[in-house]
Amino acid sequence: LASDVITALFHRDFVPGTHWNIDTATVDELLLLDREDPPLVNEEERTKKTSIVKAEKQAVWDWKDVYSVASAKATIKISSGDIYVDDYSYYVAG
Repeated sequence: LASDVITALFHRDFVPGTHWNIDTATVDELLLLDREDPPLVNEEERTKKTSIVKAEKQAVWDWKDVYSVASAKATIKISSGDIYVDDYSYYVAG
């Protein structure tokens, strides 16, 4: 799921052209938390898993002595029913 999120964000900002090679997204899991809610919450909602990942997607243009990189990076938090994107950045260098 995190791979799909960073890919969607990347393609929102990136305008592809000829000679760009788009890499697959990379996702590194940072943390998996089990959360216990107070007893007042029903049993289904009591235990939730939260996953926090670093995700990145990039494209490279290496053609006729010109080299550029377009990159999108984000920290993505996924819990049951919710997706949060923190620290999103997109840049093109070169």
